[in-house]
Amino acid sequence: MKKYTKLTVALVAGCCMMQAGQALAASITKDFEDDDTSATQFPFSYTGNEEESIGLNPDVCGIHVTYDDVTGQLLSITIDSQTNISLASFASLYINNNGTGEDWDYLVHSGGNTNASYTADPTKLPGNGLWSVTDENDYDYTVVGNPDGREGHANGISKDDLSWVGTLTPTISSGVSGMYINNGWTLTYDFSAFSIILESEYTIGWTPYCANDVVYETGKWAGPQNPPAPVPEPATMVLFGAGIAALASWRSRRNGNKD
Repeated sequence: MKKYTKLTVALVAGCCMMQAGQALAASITKDFEDDDTSATQFPFSYTGNEEESIGLNPDVCGIHVTYDDVTGQLLSITIDSQTNISLASFASLYINNNGTGEDWDYLVHSGGNTNASYTADPTKLPGNGLWSVTDENDYDYTVVGNPDGREGHANGISKDDLSWVGTLTPTISSGVSGMYINNGWTLTYDFSAFSIILESEYTIGWTPYCANDVVYETGKWAGPQNPPAPVPEPATMVLFGAGIAALASWRSRRNGNKD
């Protein structure tokens, strides 16, 4: 009987190890260094001030996109700034999860109506949180209307073209040193609670309320893979192993009776 009990334990242990392996699935972080072209690339219709960063407030130096290397689930996006990015708490993050260009699928708005006076029509500003764009091919930007910012540039998407997804508030950190900043600031968006899947090509945009510094980056990777076969729950394996042990014990007793 002992050898069958050992078999049960081995089955359960193996199941737990397989589940632990799934839980430790790796992630990929794609790093983009901010360049001088974002202001002219996004939006394509903008023809105003092409200066990379107006007044260095904020001074965005890079962006980091992290996602699951099997499923492609978006996990986080971090914006690096050498200057105080909290001054840009009113910000818009744009996500095209399945291609290039301005066919935005999602928008994250943060900062409420702080500095809303910079927007040409502040009544069109959405509330804070994660939104889906109702029609990626037919929507209106909100734009900067203050000459102290990048006037005429997009700083969000009209609330009339958005549908609510869920609560998402970015985290601001200071005194951060890394790939693109030294004792700078970061703005991190955590998407782990949502199921946004990045396809083989994706595009990320970001603008503060004034659009003084703009992010527009396109990423590529292998694309989502077929998910691994589901691993049975430990309780299921316990029952399965116990059943095997009981059956083996019954057969052993039966054979002994025949002798």
